[in-house]
Amino acid sequence: MKPLTPRIMFVILLLCLFPAHASYARNIAVNRLVEQSPAAPLFSFSVLSDAHITTWDEEAHKRLRDALADHHALRPNSKLLVMNGDLTNGSEGDYRTLLGLLDKQPHAPVHATMGNHDYYGVWRTRRVVWIHRR
Repeated sequence: MKPLTPRIMFVILLLCLFPAHASYARNIAVNRLVEQSPAAPLFSFSVLSDAHITTWDEEAHKRLRDALADHHALRPNSKLLVMNGDLTNGSEGDYRTLLGLLDKQPHAPVHATMGNHDYYGVWRTRRVVWIHRR
């Protein structure tokens, strides 16, 4: 067996020390970022979930109006409002009602995601009419 040359020993030493050096360098970089961070976040957004707006449910309309008013009072300069799932029960009328409510109140730009209730309109046929009981 040949003895290890100084060059090979040096490479082995570097390979052994590299993880420790990388961790040290990463900690220095993180500390610099924390020290340079502004007091305010660079970007934040709000989430409103499960509005369940239907054409007939006045209580849901009031709750959405109140939530939008509260959000606007707390965060008047908000850059984004995510409306997350179950915005309506899926009918065209429900969506028109939702858009009408959103048009009447100030709010941040809205980005919406769909929930399972938003697909209910897909399953309605001419034979089946869903009856909403109050």
